[in-house]
Amino acid sequence: MIELMIVIVLVAILLALAMPSFNGILQRYRVNTAANQIANALQFARIEAIRTRANVIVGQTATAEPDCTTDGTVTDWHCGVDVRNPTATLKTIPASSLQALNVRTRTGSLAPLVFTPMGYTCANAGCGTAPPDTDSFIYVWPTAQGNDFTTASVINTVCATRAGKIRVIPIRVAAVTDCNN
Repeated sequence: MIELMIVIVLVAILLALAMPSFNGILQRYRVNTAANQIANALQFARIEAIRTRANVIVGQTATAEPDCTTDGTVTDWHCGVDVRNPTATLKTIPASSLQALNVRTRTGSLAPLVFTPMGYTCANAGCGTAPPDTDSFIYVWPTAQGNDFTTASVINTVCATRAGKIRVIPIRVAAVTDCNN
């Protein structure tokens, strides 16, 4: 009986030592999953814009979740992400998929990303078929690491270039050249 108690104590000590590393693994997994969901939504929006020959908008969800309130100064997409055309919502990433994560654009605005019928990105809903005018970065990191994405140690960047190329990079990216490498 004493030997069994000693084994249980040793296992408990080893688990206590291993827990912090499991937390880090879990954070990286959640950030990677959310970033890939956002990248898939962006790719879907681009394809849908080309297919329907109409602008498709990706931005913060129009229908707020019960736990997701805004005070007018929120610059985070953690409340969910919608892919929509001018008449309907085509796809939604619910807030539950982004729970305990920060999801923010490089500029920190809630401005949506728009895909034109040519597959380019632009910064406003009225961009029509104008040439591309923006590169967009969407950062995803755990809320436990604070609100400043420049100091987050676990972060993914979803890059959407002007030409519509979408890519997930497992670091913080500040220049479009980093998305193309």
